[in-house]
Amino acid sequence: MAGLRAVKGWSAAALVGGFLVVATPDVALAAVGGTVLVPIDGNFHFDGAAGFVNNVTVTKTGTTVTLDDVQTVAIAGGPCSYPNPADDTFVQCTVGANTPDVNIEPADMGDTVTVVG
Repeated sequence: MAGLRAVKGWSAAALVGGFLVVATPDVALAAVGGTVLVPIDGNFHFDGAAGFVNNVTVTKTGTTVTLDDVQTVAIAGGPCSYPNPADDTFVQCTVGANTPDVNIEPADMGDTVTVVG
């Protein structure tokens, strides 16, 4: 496309077809190796993404479930957070108090899952 080029990590564009496209920084999205979700039922779900080697450690203490992986873990919903905002491979979630299910679906690349506690 005429008028588009990358300049030191920025995307720049000229006036094209009557539209002015403003330069914006290129954003590299982190590849996500899986997602966690704690829906309203209080159960914990982890789904590994296809094509990633996950090495997951899951720990449950009371109503807290932590999931630690070697890949980035996205939070899909529910009471989950990254205790250390700089570490998106470690997620902590609050689950239901009445014996919630913990469902781990690693994926397809010889993944490992370790359950502690």
